[in-house]
Order: sequence, then structure tokens, then C-alpha cells
Amino acid sequence: MLSRRRESWDGFFELRREADVPNEFLADRRDEAPQTREVLGIGQTTEPADFAALYRRAFAEYGTRALWNKRPLEAPKPEDALVVARALRIEGGREARRLAEQIERACGAAF
Repeated sequence: MLSRRRESWDGFFELRREADVPNEFLADRRDEAPQTREVLGIGQTTEPADFAALYRRAFAEYGTRALWNKRPLEAPKPEDALVVARALRIEGGREARRLAEQIERACGAAF
């Protein structure tokens, strides 16, 4: 059974802001900071990507195939990028899903 489509993600983001999660939540984890790595050996490092840049990349690479019913916004918000990520997961292939994951991570960092 499919749920009906949300009209807006505002309620989700409001709930996330209002959630009473302690600042030390998961603070006792022993994970080390992620390594800085070279990308394909050309001296670029992997750093958290900007969700807006990934949003624009999604339209540039998958606009006609996976985002055919969406239009790019000039100044997307994280919730707009999450809508695009969802469409990439549904309509795109494996590489589109990888880009969707990057968008979702970048949106998590934006909040």
C-alpha cells in the first residue's frame, strides 16, 4: 500500500527542530573523524558537498531522464533538494541513487 504524497516537508523539518534531543546524544561514540582522501589521485579531497551544488548537478546530469517533471529552482532549500533526491532514487539508475545519497547527506549537514 502506498501512502499519499506529502504536500510539504515543513512538518517533518519543524518536528526535527522541536525534537528534544540532548546535545550529547551519541557523544560517547568512538568513531574517528573521516579521512581526507584524494579523489582519483588528482589532488582533490573529499569534503562535504554543498546541497545546492549537488541539486544543480542532478538537473544537469539527470534532468530529462529522472527529473522530467521537476523544474530547477534558482535558490533551492534543503527540502527542495530532498525532493530531487527522492526522484533520483525512484526514476534514476545506480549512479543517480549515489547522487541522491550525497544530496541527502549534504542536506543533513545543512540543518
